[in-house]
Amino acid sequence: MNIIGLGKGGCKIAKQFEQYSQYKIFCVDVKEEYDLTESKTMEEAEKNFQPFPELTKKVKGPTCVFLVGGGIVSGSLMALIGSLTDANVSVAYIRPDKNFLNPRAKLRDNLVYKVLQEYARSGAINRLFLLGNDTISDILGDLSIAEYFETINKTIASTFHMLNYLDNISSVMSNVSEPMEVNRISTLGYYDSSEGEEKYFYDLQNIREKNFFYTFSQKTLSEEKNLLNKISNQIMNAGQEDFTTVSYSITSTSYEENYVYLLAHTNFTQE
Repeated sequence: MNIIGLGKGGCKIAKQFEQYSQYKIFCVDVKEEYDLTESKTMEEAEKNFQPFPELTKKVKGPTCVFLVGGGIVSGSLMALIGSLTDANVSVAYIRPDKNFLNPRAKLRDNLVYKVLQEYARSGAINRLFLLGNDTISDILGDLSIAEYFETINKTIASTFHMLNYLDNISSVMSNVSEPMEVNRISTLGYYDSSEGEEKYFYDLQNIREKNFFYTFSQKTLSEEKNLLNKISNQIMNAGQEDFTTVSYSITSTSYEENYVYLLAHTNFTQE
């Protein structure tokens, strides 16, 4: 899979994937591997974007572009996507905490947020993953200023990687299928078994599909009694809304700890 970081924040997240062998990493920004012309407005960023023939040649198949909202570089996103003619492009859009954005950055964030949803709903991009720095920070708990962004970036990359990994290996049991064609707006997260709570990286409204990815150690799978009943009860009591379908996958891992990862999908425009 190809991972493209666009802009300073997007590149920092993309570089977190360097620890995994399954990805090819590309960074697009001013003074980065693929060097953008510095611009003063989003309109300039779009106008100044010149396709990178080498990047276009290398990037084929499944691809995810990571972009943090609010920046001027956001203006070059659609031009970048349009240049990747042989790629199946999804976008992971990370919304910053609005309390730390100036008025112009807020306008840029809102504009791109709305445009990307329309691109996803129309099929112009394969999928839109919505993530929120403030939401992830709340899940992680107390973070110092020094560790704030790096810890969030690591969490995004590791969770995205695990969900991608689990989607591409054999499971012990599974009824997970591809989301319905219309449900192209998504988020990810995990299930806190101790609290019985779904914790998503974005407050996605009107969820239509949920996937629970259970990862258990071999010891748990071999020794824990009534595990399937516990899973069934967790899913049943997970606060599902009407018209929401739920699926699950159970996978054996070499980790000692057990985890439950989540994917949620909708076709509703988020306000």
